[in-house]
Amino acid sequence: MQERTVKWLIFSALTLGAPILLYMVMFMAITPLSGLPAIFIEDPDARTAIFLLVHLAFYGVVFYFLSLVLAKLIFLLPEFVRLVLVSAICLALLWLPFLPIFGGCYAGCDHETLFGLYETAIHAI
Repeated sequence: MQERTVKWLIFSALTLGAPILLYMVMFMAITPLSGLPAIFIEDPDARTAIFLLVHLAFYGVVFYFLSLVLAKLIFLLPEFVRLVLVSAICLALLWLPFLPIFGGCYAGCDHETLFGLYETAIHAI
């Protein structure tokens, strides 16, 4: 396993599952980076697109450097430990979309899984 492969595996797992704080004026929610299209589907407005692109750019850079640092640290370990650690990180991050921790807002909105967030967005069309 190469360092570049580990870096992109961790980056992909972070973008698919790691919860981020999304703050849009009076709306605050927890969503993964992959949940941003669901928000845009619900409200296809230019201001929404600008807010989402800013969040996408910021968290994309943060996740890239985080995955770069983690890959470099992981490659200081022996091969077997590397494999176990990368697997554990990816599995843990990819399990998060199944937990009802996403959504929510100041008004006390319900929390749901990532798939529920997408289902709500699709039914809003």
